[in-house]
This record gives sequence, C-alpha cells and structure tokens, in this order.
Amino acid sequence: MSAYNHTPQWEVMRRPANLLHWRLVGSVPHGTDSYTEGLVFVGDRLFESVGPYGNSRVLEIDARTGVVLRAQHDPDGVPWPPGRWFGEGLAEAGGRLVQLSWRNHHALIWNLATFAREGDFAYDREGWGLCSDGKVFWRSDGSDALERHTLTDFAPVGDPLMVRLGTEPVEALNELECIGDDVFANVWETPFVVRIDSRTGQVTGVLDLQPLVEDANASGQESVLNGLAWNAHTHRLYVTGKLWSKMYVIEWN
Repeated sequence: MSAYNHTPQWEVMRRPANLLHWRLVGSVPHGTDSYTEGLVFVGDRLFESVGPYGNSRVLEIDARTGVVLRAQHDPDGVPWPPGRWFGEGLAEAGGRLVQLSWRNHHALIWNLATFAREGDFAYDREGWGLCSDGKVFWRSDGSDALERHTLTDFAPVGDPLMVRLGTEPVEALNELECIGDDVFANVWETPFVVRIDSRTGQVTGVLDLQPLVEDANASGQESVLNGLAWNAHTHRLYVTGKLWSKMYVIEWN
C-alpha cells in the first residue's frame, strides 16, 4: 500500500522529459523501528539519523547486512530537556557527523571515531535534510529553498538557493544527498527524489520510486520514502523510508 495521496503535481514530475531511468540492483534489511531522517556513507561506512522525540539516535550500520554496529541515543547536556531532541538530517565533514534537529535550531556534532558528542551548531528555521559536497553543508527546511553553511562552524553562506522545476517551486524538500555538483532531495510525502543543479536550483531529473514504495508495503502517513545515501565507491544510491524493512540499492542513467 502507498502512504501517499496522489496530487496533480505527480503528473508534472512523471513527464517523460523529467524522469531518470533507474534500476534496482539489490536490497539490505532495515530496522522497522527506525524512523529514518538522514542516511550517509562515509567511505564504505553507513550512518543513519533516526527520530522522533524520545527515540532519536544516530546509528552506524553494516551496509551489507543492515546490522546496527553502534548506536548513540538521546545525549546528555544538550540545550533542551531530555526526550525533546528530534533527530533529522545527517552529514559528515572533517571526521565529524553533524545531525540536525527538527525545531530545536541546533545540530549535534558527533565524533566519527568515538561517537562522543563534541558540541552543537546553532541555525535558524527548521532542520530537515543535510548533506555536504566537501565545500559547504546544504540544508533543507521543508520549503523550496536550500541553505548553505560552512563546514567548520555552520555559519550561513550566501542567499538561499530556490529550487524550481521549470518555473514552478518544488516545496517540501527533505532528506538530501550531495552527488557531484547536484543535490538530490526527497520530496516529502511523495515517491519522488529530485536532482537539483546546485549552481542554478533547477531540477534536472526526477526519480519516481513508487515501485519501491509498493514493495516496501509502506502504509500509514508516517511511513514515507525518506533516506538517501550515495556510495561513491560503487556509484550506487541506497534508498529507504521511515519504518521500512529494507534499504534498496539503485543505479540510474
């Protein structure tokens, strides 16, 4: 079953000129208790950010088996009460994982080697998705805009990048993955992933992943497609959703 309600925008996304042709090359088990908010490879190591309130955590996962290797739960000393941390997007830079929170306006910093918390970064607006292209962090907040931040102290960089498909805004940008000069983004509560030119904000391709949604038997409003991790060594994209039982591995052209 699909967790989504069909909207007229689906027809625009699914126009043949917009679609990227992809194929499924495999799958890996995924914890059905994982409310996936962020997914990222660091080399061949896979990390996941999980929500919601009271059950947020960051995980290291064996990308071959789906087994959780390490987990860090609701940490002490954060600038809000226990149980009020809502883990969101996740990215790596300089040997540190940075994990957004939804409405707390702080990102937690985790040491990649030890999983110890090393402080936090502050930011405005909500935190949804996060990725790093090696030069800046890219952050989504659920709107049609992508914000940029420095890798060292998360300071804002320039004006927001406004995302458009043709002339139409693409809103509800969520989980992000940086691949070359492009930012890939889940469009929340749809089966679509859009490829965004980071120089112009134009959507240059759409992955329609409805077959994966159907295979995952994702039912309920919360069980939406959300989770993108690019393995630069294999040139394959890992895709999952909130509370899904699988991570799917795809290629496209």
